[in-house]
Amino acid sequence: MKRSLTGGVRSWFWNSRAGALVTRWLTPARRARVVSLEYRPTEMALGLAVDELFDALPKSYRVHLAGLPAVVRRLEAAAAANRVQVEKLESLGAVSDDSAGLSDQLTSARKMLTQTVAALESIRLDLLRLHGGETDLRPITSVLDASQQLGAELDRLTVAQGEVEKIAPRVVPTPA
Repeated sequence: MKRSLTGGVRSWFWNSRAGALVTRWLTPARRARVVSLEYRPTEMALGLAVDELFDALPKSYRVHLAGLPAVVRRLEAAAAANRVQVEKLESLGAVSDDSAGLSDQLTSARKMLTQTVAALESIRLDLLRLHGGETDLRPITSVLDASQQLGAELDRLTVAQGEVEKIAPRVVPTPA
């Protein structure tokens, strides 16, 4: 009988008018609001996850993978720049008649964004494997090398895009 009444009495009290009064009395008047989750681009969320996972690694791993945070920052910046480029091209496509040229640029920018985010995700997954007990660092160092090469390629493309825009600046069409 005691076992069957324990949950019932507790439930009856907290669902009663007296339970509601006690709850209001015990709840602080100015309690902090729960932080609302704002929109966070994928690359930023992955970068934060990688930072937390890297910081939680044993010191010997962190020493061996010392270049990882710099590569992650570089990939995050490249992904953010690609995201801005994609948004700019999408907005230009909405008001432009030159859809073929913009479509190719948009496809290229989306591809680069996808590759950078995929590299960040791969780093995150390899760090999770290390936390899961994996002791082989070869997969993450391979991903790290590939990410560095991708970062160098993104830098070259950014410089090339800047040079092209200096030579032939894009005329932004005005909506009619």
